Amino acid sequence: MKKEIIKEKDKTLIGLDIMLYVIYAVVGYILLRVSDVVSFDSVDCASPLLYMFGFFSLLTYFLNRRKDDYEQLFFGFINIVTATFLLVNAYYPNAGFVMADALLIYSIAIVLNKGYHTKKLLEKGDINFFVKLPMTVILTILGVLVVANIYNKIDVGNTILGYYFLVFGLISLLEPLMYILLSNNGIAAWLTMLTLDEKETKKEAPRKVKEIVNKKPIKKITIDNDEDEEEKDVKEEPIKEETKEEVKEEETSLEQESKKKRKKRRKKKKTQVQVIENE
Repeated sequence: MKKEIIKEKDKTLIGLDIMLYVIYAVVGYILLRVSDVVSFDSVDCASPLLYMFGFFSLLTYFLNRRKDDYEQLFFGFINIVTATFLLVNAYYPNAGFVMADALLIYSIAIVLNKGYHTKKLLEKGDINFFVKLPMTVILTILGVLVVANIYNKIDVGNTILGYYFLVFGLISLLEPLMYILLSNNGIAAWLTMLTLDEKETKKEAPRKVKEIVNKKPIKKITIDNDEDEEEKDVKEEPIKEETKEEVKEEETSLEQESKKKRKKRRKKKKTQVQVIENE
């Protein structure tokens, strides 16, 4: 699994994510406080807020460019598209249903965005997968609960919208904080050990593959003589299904025999020379 140590620059970039989700939580808290005092149209309020969130998401992406990570970019587009949907349908008679439809689109798009990047982390073998997956599951549950309640209780759409932004901000705030925890060597090593596959850790010894040789090659052996060099072609009968290793062994044996013959001839010549000298 891939382990990334958070550097100083990365800490700054994670700080941008933290600021974005803090803004979500603060906006949600303000909506809850205001909705208790003043009655306002949730559609007219949510549209500019989502445009603002979209702007900050895109800003975070361009300041916090990570390789093969487009989550914040897609998140910004999701906010902008949802805000545009609310703006276009702002004059629809039943504003409650428009708000409910917008939150449904918003929740599904966010879950798909999170799920897609979770899958990419899993394929890469990145330990950040352990952070992204629970966040995706929790945000899915949050979306289901909010959408189910807002369709049943359209009159309190402002309160539900405030709760949604508040809880969404707090849950999402856990993600960058957990990334900081993953910078700890002990935690990262433990998570890495959980994901190791036994098949990957065991290194199989390379197997020797024997190649089948249909015919034995013709080997030329040169027998050295002090006066003449004689070349003899040693031809062997073809043997089927013989391995290269056996062929090499026979070649070396033939070479050894030729060397022995050379030595014997030299010894004979030396003895002849000695006999002549003695005479």
